[in-house]
Amino acid sequence: MRLRVECYAGYKADQRPLRFYLRERLYQVEEVLDQWYGPQDTYFRVRADDGHIYILRHSPAPEDVWTLESFRRHDWGALSVTAGIAPPPKARKQPGTRRSIGPGCRRLR
Repeated sequence: MRLRVECYAGYKADQRPLRFYLRERLYQVEEVLDQWYGPQDTYFRVRADDGHIYILRHSPAPEDVWTLESFRRHDWGALSVTAGIAPPPKARKQPGTRRSIGPGCRRLR
């Protein structure tokens, strides 16, 4: 998915993303968590102001294109602390019941 990205330009152009637009919404980059290089592209793993993690790819040639490569929803535990939202209840095993074993698995003794 193509993005419009505004970047910090230090010693080189498009050094790191500062904010990006996804479906007409503006996201501020709070932190660049990781950066790595492909044969022709540069990748940035960033945390946006919504708390979610995004992987952005910058392809400088032949067109200057930014794309969204991956998205990871914010962790519920951290969200409950920062936003006051309770995480979903965890499934509990009922007393006296056994877990089923999926196909291709065997019980170890």
